[in-house]
Amino acid sequence: MPIHDFSVGDRVLCVAEAPSNNESVHGLTGTVVSRTEIKGRHGRWLGVCWDISIPHGHSCDGVCEDGHGYFVWEEDVTEEPSAVFDICPEDTLVSLLSV
Repeated sequence: MPIHDFSVGDRVLCVAEAPSNNESVHGLTGTVVSRTEIKGRHGRWLGVCWDISIPHGHSCDGVCEDGHGYFVWEEDVTEEPSAVFDICPEDTLVSLLSV
């Protein structure tokens, strides 16, 4: 899976089945609230504030609502599908699909 360059504020979808040994976030969407480089590891450790409270959730070191935060590796998430459509006006998307 390709590594994305996520920024704080990006919307993401968890695609890993059990990221960081927490299967409860698989399939959930959330917002990146922090990112950390880990020495000796390719990729970033992302703090994500999930849209719903999750088992073993926390506040990502105080940057999101307690119980909604969880750290995952960058490769465990992908861009939220609806976020892709937000950058393309609906009439442009319809005309592209009609071709």
